[in-house]
Amino acid sequence: GMIQELIILFLSAMIIENAVFARGLVMGDVLRRTETYQSILWFGGFVAVVASLAGAFAWGAALAADRWPALVQCWWILLMLCVTAAYGLVLAALRFKMKKSGASGAPFEQLLASAAFNGAVFAAVLLAAADRLSLFQTVVYCLGSAAGLTLAMMLIHSGRERMELSEVPRAFRGLPVTMIYIGILCLAIYGLIGHQLPA
Repeated sequence: GMIQELIILFLSAMIIENAVFARGLVMGDVLRRTETYQSILWFGGFVAVVASLAGAFAWGAALAADRWPALVQCWWILLMLCVTAAYGLVLAALRFKMKKSGASGAPFEQLLASAAFNGAVFAAVLLAAADRLSLFQTVVYCLGSAAGLTLAMMLIHSGRERMELSEVPRAFRGLPVTMIYIGILCLAIYGLIGHQLPA
């Protein structure tokens, strides 16, 4: 029934949205900042919260666009405002929490900014709005996308750790061997999904 539909929605957002690790590939700066599994989990958590909030705001914006069709003309701006509003709310909550505990929140604020303003959040919000999902389905879809991104980043990080311990030929060190590793992962995930090649 409904639970099965939500599980399928979550898994499709998690796997299909991140199947080619495109989100991970364009996030070189984020991968440099997230040097531990704990920082990757923090990043993924921020993506999940911001994407879910922005998705909920975008769902409301889509309802408003049904009433006022002129809003469709500035749809991209509305979605960006939804993401920015979600970022502002999470940032305010983070600053309040850090002020209360007396800890420095600067590293978390940088990670939050990187998590909020990237292709993963915007794509999840855009696709959920374009598919006209319900509010609950939108949140589940955004959480699935965040989980997929976090998994992709962990796999890339794990691969880099293993490659540092391996005897990689000099010509393949760094980016070339990382691209080969990601390419093999992409093929494996496409095999799991059952991607059909044109005949």
